[in-house]
Amino acid sequence: MVENKKILVLGMARSGYHAAKLLYKNNQIIVTDKNEQKKEIVDELQSLNVTFVKSETGCELLDNSFDLIIKNPGISSTHPLVEKANNLGIKVLNEMEVAYNYLPKNVKIIGITGSSGKGSTTSLVAHILKKAGLKVVWNKSGSNLVNAAVTLILNNTGILSTTEAYFTHGVRPVVYLKESVAKYS
Repeated sequence: MVENKKILVLGMARSGYHAAKLLYKNNQIIVTDKNEQKKEIVDELQSLNVTFVKSETGCELLDNSFDLIIKNPGISSTHPLVEKANNLGIKVLNEMEVAYNYLPKNVKIIGITGSSGKGSTTSLVAHILKKAGLKVVWNKSGSNLVNAAVTLILNNTGILSTTEAYFTHGVRPVVYLKESVAKYS
C-alpha cells in the first residue's frame, strides 16, 4: 500500500486517471500529461485534491521532494522524466505494479507476454480456468488492457493480464508464459 507519499503520475489516459483515483487518499498526487484533458475528468480529480498539470515532459515539476513516479505503461523507460527520476533516485513504477500491491493476497496472477498471440493465449487459458470453476478476469479485447489494472482493483476483482505483463518491483505471477508465434510469409 502507498500512503503519505508525494506522487507524480506521468500520463493521464486510463491508467493515470485510475491510479490517481486509487491513491488520492493519504497521498499528494500530481498528474501530468502533454495533452489537454476533458474538463469533467480534471474537475473530478481536483475534487479529490489531485492536481493536473499539462506539460510536454513534466520534467519541470519533478524534484527530490517526490517519493514515487507512476508512469503510464505506454510511456518509454527512456522518457526524460523517467530518466530524471532515476537520476534523483526516485522509484518509478507502472500502473500494473501499483495495482498489484492492492490485490487481495489470495488472487493469483498469470502473466502472458510475447510478440504475437497474447490475446489468443490469454483467452485459451482463461477459458480453461473458467471451466475448472475459477473466477477469472481478463481483457477480452485481446489488446492492451481496455481499462487500467487499477480499475480492476477499484472494482474488487482479480486480473489475468496480457500485454501489460512485465513484472518488476515484486510483481510475481504464479505462472508466467512467454509465448512466441513464428510468422512465415
